[in-house]
Amino acid sequence: MTKGYRALLLALATSLVATGAVRAQSECSIDLEHPSDLKNADKSMTLIDAGISRDNPRKQLQDIVKKLTEKPAKFADNPVGHDFVLGTALAHFAALPDQAPVAKRRDLGFVSEPEATVDILVAADSLLDRVDQQAGCAEQTATPRQRAWQPLVNRAAQLINADQLDSAQVLLQRANVIFDGLPYAYYYLAAIAQRQENDSAAAANFSLALDRATQEKAAQDSNVAQIREVAMYSLGVMTVQQAQKETGAAQQAGMKRGLQLLQAFVQEFPQSESAPRAKAIIPSLMVASGDTAAASQLQNDMVEHPENYNALQLFQAGTDAFSTDKALAARLLEAGLQKNPYYRPGLFNAVNTYYAARDFEKMAKVAERLVQVDPNNTDNIDLLAVAYDQLSQKTTDATQKKALHDSAAVLAHRAEVLPIVVEINEFQREGTAQVFAGSIQNKSKTAQQVTLRVDFLDESGKVVSHRDETVALPANGAQAFTIRVDDAPDIAAYRYAPLG
Repeated sequence: MTKGYRALLLALATSLVATGAVRAQSECSIDLEHPSDLKNADKSMTLIDAGISRDNPRKQLQDIVKKLTEKPAKFADNPVGHDFVLGTALAHFAALPDQAPVAKRRDLGFVSEPEATVDILVAADSLLDRVDQQAGCAEQTATPRQRAWQPLVNRAAQLINADQLDSAQVLLQRANVIFDGLPYAYYYLAAIAQRQENDSAAAANFSLALDRATQEKAAQDSNVAQIREVAMYSLGVMTVQQAQKETGAAQQAGMKRGLQLLQAFVQEFPQSESAPRAKAIIPSLMVASGDTAAASQLQNDMVEHPENYNALQLFQAGTDAFSTDKALAARLLEAGLQKNPYYRPGLFNAVNTYYAARDFEKMAKVAERLVQVDPNNTDNIDLLAVAYDQLSQKTTDATQKKALHDSAAVLAHRAEVLPIVVEINEFQREGTAQVFAGSIQNKSKTAQQVTLRVDFLDESGKVVSHRDETVALPANGAQAFTIRVDDAPDIAAYRYAPLG
């Protein structure tokens, strides 16, 4: 379920991080006036910050470091101010475009132990941590921290888009050394983990991103709002997926947590393109988390007021109801088909529901449309054959009995000898694109080339896009295919022309 979000995650990575300084609102007080060397160093830092320093910034930073470390005793009465300005200078060093992460002390302006090396970010973080701990000035230190953090995150975003995931991961982990007050680095780490199919790491980083993408910050920054939207949905889905691997109380607790996340997501982001998918699985999560009464109430409301729900919600609710109430399941699936009559999973589940309910007239009618939508799937053909056969056994009209029996036999034979078999295993949104994917099996002894001609439909059944996909098939083998449609946001269903 998270697969469709990977493109969106990486698409956002093209928008580089730009953050302003965090304004101090605490009671922190840092003395930047005494002694005079500290005051002068701070003034120099102000000029560098403003971009109006006359000297080369590197040279200016070296002078500041030298001034603050050559005679440590000068600053014994003002360690907080000293650590703040020195930490700020090192953070600026780390942000220089051509600066290596580890440098010799003399290259940074230190006089003592000139040949020893310094991890610049770690040193800056250590100094600023002391300021945080001694004076409670985390809001003030956030500004220099972000100075070093921002170029690392921006560069990591570029590397993610270039598919250089390991290098991006290293930069993001470095960025978190100096500052972790914003969601971007964790968000990109989640994107990397998804690309690497490491769902536990992705979920952990989405959770950390969500903690930092608060509603307050989201209201002030559209990028943070988008991170909050994606992180909340993805974490909810991943929590459900992890719970599915558990049993007993652990599974129920996981389902409950996933339900809470997705309910909060739907409430906060009702217009999100992922909201319909979230809404669709909420009833089943209610059942799985132990709240069967709420699930039943919701399903009944769907039956009574289907106009308040979308097709996906109705299809999912019908599927969930199948094991306990087939009549309810049928009504929900019928309501879904009223809204989206060509949605293949809805058709398939309705056919099986009618079979279980022994309603072969409705089964045949829906199975006919299923075969029209997905004609080279042998399961669909077999289901239609079963419906015709059962109807032939029920009717007392001899002519009709023979026609139905013959049709069932023809269909059963067709399913058995069908030379080209199509299996659709993906039909979902990925960002702004619709992805249609599956495989085509060639059952003949000769390699051949086929063209899959696909109509993409809106909910009314109108064709809104068309694609032809030519696929080379090996003898007695199968070949996967993927079609992406970027120009038709109203796609809700598909049908393809018969092959073979």
